Amino acid sequence: MKKYVFLMLISYTLSADEEIMKKYMDITKNISQSRQTLSPSELKDIKDPFVSQRNIDQEQIDTNETAQDPYVLYAIVQNKVKINQSWYGIKDTIDIYTISSIQKDSVILQNQTQTIKLNLKKGSSNVLINYK
Repeated sequence: MKKYVFLMLISYTLSADEEIMKKYMDITKNISQSRQTLSPSELKDIKDPFVSQRNIDQEQIDTNETAQDPYVLYAIVQNKVKINQSWYGIKDTIDIYTISSIQKDSVILQNQTQTIKLNLKKGSSNVLINYK
């Protein structure tokens, strides 16, 4: 009797394994079929989903601002100012302009015919230093 139960159990597991194997064979058959991909010209036409339109617009605005303003004020520390990545003091010259005055949040550049006022940008990464 034990032999018959054992044989029935083995035959049942073998038949169950056969169904599982058939299922996996069907899956691998579907995977191995050739897939149709996009042509190189179609790939070039696809828009990159990871580049946001807002970032592109902001970059265009930034390039337009720098094209219009040849001098950018980055920092003011006591009587020194940082303009276009260089530090200057009062009466120093930048191209054809001379720094005539330094206020709390702006600098005035002058030459014989023109006066330019450079302001610190609010909300930028400028650092305010307080000391006692």
